[in-house]
Amino acid sequence: MSETKLANFSIEDLELEIRRRKRKIPLPIDQMNWTPVVNCIEEGINALQDEGFEGEDFEGFVFEAAMEVVYGKDVWKWYSDLLDGEE
Repeated sequence: MSETKLANFSIEDLELEIRRRKRKIPLPIDQMNWTPVVNCIEEGINALQDEGFEGEDFEGFVFEAAMEVVYGKDVWKWYSDLLDGEE
């Protein structure tokens, strides 16, 4: 990146970007229990069968359940901090 382009950003913005890039990504946990994901999917299938429609948040619920199975519930702190630009 050239100095000219960097000049368009504040020091604070550049420092936040450096911290974001250095942040360690979460690692998958050793013992994954997929039961919460299966339950979430079954609930969605049952709602589709019983009510004739899939809830609009179904995909989001499945995604959230899968993230927590793979990375643990603390993944949301990392996710939130990353979006907020915090360390």
